[in-house]
Amino acid sequence: MKQKFLFSLLLGITALFLFSCGDNSKKIKPSDNSDSEAEAIAQICEKHEAECGELTVKIDDSYEKISCGECKTGFTCDDATNKCKNESDTDEPQDDTDDPTDDSDEPDDDADTLPDEIPESELPVCSSAHSTPCKDAQSGLIWSDKALFAMNREDAADYCATLTDGGYTDWRLPDIDELRTLIMNCQGTMPSGQCRISERTECLADTCVSDECRCGNDTKGKYSKFGDIEGFWSSSKYSDDTSWGVLFLNAGVRHAANTNEFFIRCVRGENSTVYTDPDIPADEEPDPCNPNPCSSVLYSTGECFPEGSTYVCACIESTWDGSNCVTFDLPECAYLDEPVFPCMNESYSDLIWSSWNGEEATWQEALLYCKNLDEGGLQNWRLPDIDELRTIFNGSEECEVNGDCLSFNECRTDACCSGECADHSCYPGNPENSNYSRLDLRETLWSSSSNQDDYSYAWLIDFIQGDINVAQKTEKKPFRCVWSNRYVNSCEPNFFWNGTKCVPGRKVSKCYGIPQHAEGAEYIIQTWSGTEWLPSVWAHYGGEPGECAFKCKENYTWNGTKCVAYDFASFPECSKTSAFPCKDSSTGTVWSSITAGKMKVTEAISYCETMNEGGYTDWRLANIDELRTLVENFPKTETGGICRVSELEEGCLANYSECYNEDCFNMGLTMEDLYKFSKLGDKVTLWSSSYDRDYAEKWSIYEYFALEFESGSIRFEGDHDAKNYARCVR
Repeated sequence: MKQKFLFSLLLGITALFLFSCGDNSKKIKPSDNSDSEAEAIAQICEKHEAECGELTVKIDDSYEKISCGECKTGFTCDDATNKCKNESDTDEPQDDTDDPTDDSDEPDDDADTLPDEIPESELPVCSSAHSTPCKDAQSGLIWSDKALFAMNREDAADYCATLTDGGYTDWRLPDIDELRTLIMNCQGTMPSGQCRISERTECLADTCVSDECRCGNDTKGKYSKFGDIEGFWSSSKYSDDTSWGVLFLNAGVRHAANTNEFFIRCVRGENSTVYTDPDIPADEEPDPCNPNPCSSVLYSTGECFPEGSTYVCACIESTWDGSNCVTFDLPECAYLDEPVFPCMNESYSDLIWSSWNGEEATWQEALLYCKNLDEGGLQNWRLPDIDELRTIFNGSEECEVNGDCLSFNECRTDACCSGECADHSCYPGNPENSNYSRLDLRETLWSSSSNQDDYSYAWLIDFIQGDINVAQKTEKKPFRCVWSNRYVNSCEPNFFWNGTKCVPGRKVSKCYGIPQHAEGAEYIIQTWSGTEWLPSVWAHYGGEPGECAFKCKENYTWNGTKCVAYDFASFPECSKTSAFPCKDSSTGTVWSSITAGKMKVTEAISYCETMNEGGYTDWRLANIDELRTLVENFPKTETGGICRVSELEEGCLANYSECYNEDCFNMGLTMEDLYKFSKLGDKVTLWSSSYDRDYAEKWSIYEYFALEFESGSIRFEGDHDAKNYARCVR
């Protein structure tokens, strides 16, 4: 169980608040100082902006009520908003005399408990900048505010069922389709995205989960219309004790045990989203393979492959003539004085090889020729890929299709034919007129496999030299076509067959444009998007892992155009009275001035990343180890202290006893002991960029560590709405 510590620093006391059970306002367990009790209640009420009345908060595993006091004379407490209102502004009648024969002045049963409903036409459009309740412009759904605290799945459903917000009482927990209408900037999990998880289509099993059901992590809330990054419950069940939800940190649609605690937004109204289901076009033609017509075809494997409005059956030692698998009798491919073509490869009987028309062709011409070839009563010929060409390689075990040389269909870059593959394994060549072909072919033959480093080149085999190499596609070379008695799918350019479907191609590409005095990725893996290769090979500053991104080398900084040198010696040495930015010569870091006010951790991260101070733009939020270099007079949390909260190898970042415990707290302080723990004279709590790694593995990375310079203690902030100050570092 997560430990919760409340530091009452003004009084130098650490108090643990426990709440009693019952329907009345909860009383804080007696302590030695009643003032600290009142202060704790005041802090909770202030945090929730409650001026009066009772407030329901979650303490440990239960919901409790505390009293936020009464209004002063002349004011009454509005129970719906916990705000004090002037009695003169109320609608109470001036005459208090009750006429027993006239009930016109009797209040409606619900008049004192339910505020008037806000007309839907007056609701703001949902966004991170507008108040709630609000109406989503795309779906037409009306959304409540986010709950103040996370809760388990059962409590989430009860919360929405009893919620009164905007005068509405018909709130409910959203199903997974409704919750997905709040996702943006992630094509896979937005409505009609390729992620198939849906209550509407009754696809709520693991078979509906795919790589499209999430995007990359973003801590700035770009995937949520409200700017959320936490995990949120839906009403859609995965099983009796597990439900679906959305983690807005990565727009991930996933399930979790109902006992976990996540946030909620309640919903009302009808979902008017127009859906186009993935992989099911609105004008889809009937599937010619459903029911399967090949299951009863003689000499067929029973596999059926759609081809437009018709189908092709996979045949065994026969060929498909449009309606049946027709057997054929072909000679074996062998060394003959006059080889006969087409012939069947003895070792790979599913491959049939065509003759050569005697004319050399460009790569594109060879592809087209094979596609239109009709030879030996066979159609559906194609240009062989590089591994199929290797099935007729002879005289070098390393170069044959199952040899040590890499499978080029899986690795089609220059790197595949480097080192031993280039120098030895895949080039056993002989300058004389040798023959490395099982078919006695003294030829250089095109393959259909492109070189993924440069798509103007394609792979080929020189059966005279025994050389597996590449050539420009515009060159003219000999070629032979291949036919397989199993149906082979033909994918669009830059897509490849993975045994089940055509998938986007991937290639290793070199990065270009890394400026002087910078360092970054030299190569990246690009994926075909359908229109272009992504990510771009042109380098840019910052960026995400896997991109052609760079950063400036040590002692250089990015000025928006290039990496320029900065003079570390020119900064003043950091102290309690120094100007900022300042340097800490003991660590080699430069510190910014402190923020003017408190902010959420996500705001602090963004603030540092976009800050320009002292002419420098490469600032970032300090991690917990960097903040610990600023601690003095408390050895436990100074650099190298026994508190284990650290990003260093010997440290840990988790909110549990072996990592985050009493070694990280400075307790029992007196008033005279406070505010002596910062080398820069800070007297407030500063955010760090270090977060609870254990919790992040479950749903979200919003629980961050902070350093409390009032006492030198390290704090764990489990409340996403918590606000602290920040210093940036570079």
